[in-house]
Amino acid sequence: MSSDNHGFVHDEIVVQPATPTSTEGQQQPQNPNQGRKRSVDVGTSTAQIIIESEPPVSNRDCWSSMCDVFGTRQSAYITQLRPISTYLLRCQEALKIFQFELERDIKTKQSSMATYQHVMDCVIEINHVSMHRDLNIPPDEHTMLRSVAYEMALLARIIEEVANQANDKPRSRTNSFARLTISAPTVHTSTEGDETRDIGSGESVPAVDVGSLKDNISKVFDMVENLMKYIDKKTERRWWLRDVINFTQAAVKVALFISAAISVAYHENQIAPIITLVITIIQGITEGFDQYFLKNKSPDDIHISIMGQLSLVLLSLLLPVTLANVYSCAGFVKSSSSIDFSDLKVKLLTLEGHLKHEEEVNPSNGYFMIPVYNKGSYTLKVASPAGYYFEPDTIEIKIDGKTDACSNNEDLVFKLTGFSVRGTVDGAPAGLSLVLTQNGKQVDSTKTFEGGKYEMRAPPGKYEVSTGADASECIARGKATVEVKDSPVAVTPNLKISGYQLEIATKNMEHHPFTDAVMTLYATSFIDLPNVKCETSEGAHDVPTTHNVRCALGKTDPRGRLTVPCVPSGKYYLQPTHEDGVTSISFAPRTGLIEITQKANEAVFQAASATGRVRVLSKDLPLSNVEVVVNGQKSGKTDSQGHFTLENLKENEHTTVTATAPHTHFNTVQVNVQFPRVSVEDVRVQKFDICGQMEKTEEGKLEKLTFTRKDDKRSLEITPKSDGSFCQAVSPGQFTIEPTDKASSLTPRLLEVDVLTKPVTNLRFTHFKTNANVHVSCIGACPTSTISLFLPGQTLVRSVKGTDVFVFENIGPGTYSARLDDNGRGCWEQSEMTLKVEQSKTQPTIHFKQNGFAAQIEISHPAKIEWSNVDRKQLAGKTETKGGEVISICVPTSGVYDISLDSCYKFDQQQFKLTVPFDGVHKEKAIAARITGQIDLENDKSAGVSLRVKSSAGDREIQVSTNENGKFEFEEPLASSGEQMLMVPSSKLRLFEPTSKIITITGKCIDNAVVFKSFRGIFLDGSIKPAVENAAVKAVLKTDKDVVIETVSGKDGKFRIGPVKRIEDYDITATLDGFKFSPTSTPGHFGSVKLSQLSIKVADEVTNEPLDGVLLSLVGGKGSDYRSNNVLDATAQKNFVALAPGEYFVRAILQEYKFSPSTSTISVKEGQHENVVLKGKRVSFSAYGKMREMSANAVSDVLIEALSQGCDLHQSEATTSSDGTFRIRGLLPNCEYNVYAKAYVDGANAPHTFPRQFTVSMTPEDVKGLEFIATKTVKTTDISVEIGMESVPEVQSVRVVITKNDNEHIQTATVVAPQYLHYLVNLPRDGEEYAIRVEPERPPQAFNAKTVRVVADAAMKVARVPLTTSKKLNDVDISVGSLLSLPFFVSLALIFFNQNRVLEYLELFLDFSRSTFRPATPDNHRRRR
Repeated sequence: MSSDNHGFVHDEIVVQPATPTSTEGQQQPQNPNQGRKRSVDVGTSTAQIIIESEPPVSNRDCWSSMCDVFGTRQSAYITQLRPISTYLLRCQEALKIFQFELERDIKTKQSSMATYQHVMDCVIEINHVSMHRDLNIPPDEHTMLRSVAYEMALLARIIEEVANQANDKPRSRTNSFARLTISAPTVHTSTEGDETRDIGSGESVPAVDVGSLKDNISKVFDMVENLMKYIDKKTERRWWLRDVINFTQAAVKVALFISAAISVAYHENQIAPIITLVITIIQGITEGFDQYFLKNKSPDDIHISIMGQLSLVLLSLLLPVTLANVYSCAGFVKSSSSIDFSDLKVKLLTLEGHLKHEEEVNPSNGYFMIPVYNKGSYTLKVASPAGYYFEPDTIEIKIDGKTDACSNNEDLVFKLTGFSVRGTVDGAPAGLSLVLTQNGKQVDSTKTFEGGKYEMRAPPGKYEVSTGADASECIARGKATVEVKDSPVAVTPNLKISGYQLEIATKNMEHHPFTDAVMTLYATSFIDLPNVKCETSEGAHDVPTTHNVRCALGKTDPRGRLTVPCVPSGKYYLQPTHEDGVTSISFAPRTGLIEITQKANEAVFQAASATGRVRVLSKDLPLSNVEVVVNGQKSGKTDSQGHFTLENLKENEHTTVTATAPHTHFNTVQVNVQFPRVSVEDVRVQKFDICGQMEKTEEGKLEKLTFTRKDDKRSLEITPKSDGSFCQAVSPGQFTIEPTDKASSLTPRLLEVDVLTKPVTNLRFTHFKTNANVHVSCIGACPTSTISLFLPGQTLVRSVKGTDVFVFENIGPGTYSARLDDNGRGCWEQSEMTLKVEQSKTQPTIHFKQNGFAAQIEISHPAKIEWSNVDRKQLAGKTETKGGEVISICVPTSGVYDISLDSCYKFDQQQFKLTVPFDGVHKEKAIAARITGQIDLENDKSAGVSLRVKSSAGDREIQVSTNENGKFEFEEPLASSGEQMLMVPSSKLRLFEPTSKIITITGKCIDNAVVFKSFRGIFLDGSIKPAVENAAVKAVLKTDKDVVIETVSGKDGKFRIGPVKRIEDYDITATLDGFKFSPTSTPGHFGSVKLSQLSIKVADEVTNEPLDGVLLSLVGGKGSDYRSNNVLDATAQKNFVALAPGEYFVRAILQEYKFSPSTSTISVKEGQHENVVLKGKRVSFSAYGKMREMSANAVSDVLIEALSQGCDLHQSEATTSSDGTFRIRGLLPNCEYNVYAKAYVDGANAPHTFPRQFTVSMTPEDVKGLEFIATKTVKTTDISVEIGMESVPEVQSVRVVITKNDNEHIQTATVVAPQYLHYLVNLPRDGEEYAIRVEPERPPQAFNAKTVRVVADAAMKVARVPLTTSKKLNDVDISVGSLLSLPFFVSLALIFFNQNRVLEYLELFLDFSRSTFRPATPDNHRRRR
């Protein structure tokens, strides 16, 4: 092979026989004096390739050397890659021909060896490049080359095996392979004397699987095709551009280093620059070491780092632990009743239903524990005798070692929900509905089978079996009582039919259902009907006296039907009724005769007539004793509430109702009858008559009157008849009547009339006038006052001012009200008097008399007011105020008075002086309110009680008086109104109930706001026997866990707790390590027990060797909830300390071992140390193996299943670990198993393997060396991206950018509406995170860019990206040019402030350009060469 590359010389390819390996696995060199040689395994067990390299020739130009410093020049590598394409093309052709021959079975040894030769040529060429010391090959590309070489080498070995099978005689190779030989099988001998043979060579090689070989050829063909594409792409790239880019990056790093150094030297805040400088230095050192190793060290000189060795050490330590993991699925079978747990077992099943393990439950408390040695999905189920029901029926578990219940030691609970209730109903047909009830509540239901048999389920308790709601028959006594205890129950004696179903239907005249008809059954004797009460009847209309028992059956439903079950045979009478308030319905027939024989019966009733009620009103006011007219006929009068009953109303008949009364006009209403509703509107007054008489003037004329409504001010003018009478019909209301002529002499001038409930017929208007006199008597001189005259209805007639005599002239006849107003200065015997004016010659006169002087006071809150004259104390008095009002106090004489306020409120001034008479209003405002309460001290004078009050006004301590049996009071500012106040009583001798009280401050006085009860506390003298010192004793109040009293026991075991109200109100416990305390029947007294210790050791029954990995379960006996599950270590021993005396159940479980007996009972005595040895016998064995790819990479997470066709389909399985190894446990001796790859643990299909399966005949020994070679499978993930473009309809297209781990670009695509989906397929399912970013494209900035993240850990993932618009009405789009202007100006500023450095760089660049692109002279050419 030749090459023009001066950096790489011809290497000698030497193929030598493989040498035997020692037990340590070290290779012995054949000729140590040959120089520097490297031995590299090319993927087969038959040959090794020795590559001898010479030092490279250092004939390189300056640019190449400088580029090598930065690690960017790959020209030598590319030069070595180009010739490989020829070998790869020949290899592809040979593989295709060989695959064709295999398919037609025309292969020969010669053709097979030719194919083998082409494949090995490619292997040698690829290794020639990948193992060269002086080529700068990127690590990922180097790994790719090695992988292709491994796969092709393994394929070559298989093709060689095919060639050997084609002809028994071995055939020598061609001259080109004269130095390539096949070594003998490598045999490894362990220290125990066992021999293992490499499966890749030797005579005992299994037959080649043609199907697997074809798959491998296709796989290698694809890899070769991809490698050729890679070489074509690699050799066409412009690496000088890459050199320039990397050189620029290096320059930027240098500039970053200089900038950070300057910042550290000159900036005050040096944290960020120091960090930048350190990072830059570390990066430079790292790159320096990288280039050093690439340029100066060969691959075999670079050893595994200490971290790599440490990881291998840790892996070797952790791997046995991982392989030895055993998961315990433990829990309880619980039952509310006492059952025999020994009849129950818990089974562990595979998803296919194969039995993995069966375990008995603890006979004492139902505890079970099942070991699981392999991760996967399983089903737990309770196996029990017939008639037991559990909830849940099964428990599905998926053991992953992290989140499942078994891995987290969570209890799995099966709850016994009930037992079966079986029985027979004699004479019942199949399909009879039965129900099981408890206290009227249905528990279960069923239907009878053939022969009347039935079965239901129920938890322990007392029940009743009866027919269902849809059954037309009933059993004897209506129901049968059955009690379920601790086992299935058979109902005895058999049930019998005792009654039949009665169906009742009610309809209206149009045969539509009639709802809510009340049905009453009359019988000759008492009958037992479900949910029906029967009583003795005095008789009913149309019912014979012999049927004197009345049973209320109920109401018909919305379908107009009522079902009565369990009616015994006989004759009965039925009566339907319906009443809804004042409405009642009559039916036809009124009474029905029903006869029940040996079958169900039906009765039908039809609504015939109804009774309703009408009401007569006048503006919502009832009118009594009014005649009611129905269809033109007088039918009666209304009652006191205006009601009248209408009878015999027919459905769909025309019925009218009205009323009649003197001087009253009514409306007419219609009656609407639609069974069961009767609708009648109220009859209302339309108008009342106002009638009266008017007196003529002296000229014999009659004047007009004006009627005015008071509510809407509408008016009506009327003219009396010639005889002076008038009568006007008006709607109900209040009116004012006055002469139309304002100058008229008619009186009264204004008259108020009320015609709300009755007419008015006695009005009289006359022309008579007179004067009225009012006299006022005062104490001393009378001040100026005003007297006003009012008509009824508070109509002001006239006001007159004066001092002592007031005259009202020309007043007509009538009753008036006179009021005196002196501005509140005086007190009067009457401040308002009645003035009657009659048609006579005598003028009416009334007299107002003063009896004192007045002062006006306004008090904000209720109070009693006491006053007394300052000079004459005998002049005193008192009054009250409700608060918030102005009141007047009357004193007999004028002068200065002392005013005092007596109230539960505190005022600004409780006492003040006031001069009477006083102009204006004196005001006093309350500032605090009194709150009172009581603490019942039971007349204990030495209680010493105080009350702590806490509110927004502050904390206060109030001493409670013992003289008044604990009554207390205090004042709270009104500013605290609406807030809460806490009151807490305290005493050294007494306890209180409640312990505290919170009230809400209302701003008012509160009497007896709280009442506390108190009592002397008591002390408990407790004890611990036998005596235990320093035991912690704690008493916790049951109703308030925050109330805790703590103490410790003395040397004699005694302690004291108190004060408390009742010992029964506290939970008292005692604790001390190493002891167990049990409360006695006497509160506060405990029995002590010193805890014991139990040591258990597990050994092999035959060898007496310790058995590690045993799952040991210790469960307490009856009355104890102790349980412990432990996996024994290498000592196979476990010590249990602090055990209470009693019986314990111990169970040892180890896969492939059987312990006899399975459960042992151990009696532990108080304070003793018990030692127990459990021995197990091995009853099943394991199969060991490994799964790897042809490249020797381990295949993990594959389920390997062993299934026996002859031993009752016995099955076991295991999962390959991270290194590809597996161990299938629990295989029975003398059974033959098929061992094969079942599936991946995540449910994916298993990989194709060679061989497809092993057939293993088990003996009482383990089987080892089962090795599967699997084809490489790639798990992929598809991602569906759903973009919410419908929320932004103006967006027509978006850009989808997908990256991996935030830095590796995967794909960029455009999604155009109306398409909202984008798919990303065939991503590696490696658990990596992908970022999906959706950006606006057209129009730009139409919405905010959104990013969602998806982890590739499943076959299909969906990413939903909602879009929300970012534009507002005043938003303006920013162009791309605006965005680019910022870095432009920043760069310009940097150049300006670094002019000298920029000029230097520019000069260097120009010199470099001139020297590079100037035409070469012979001397220059010679120098470059």
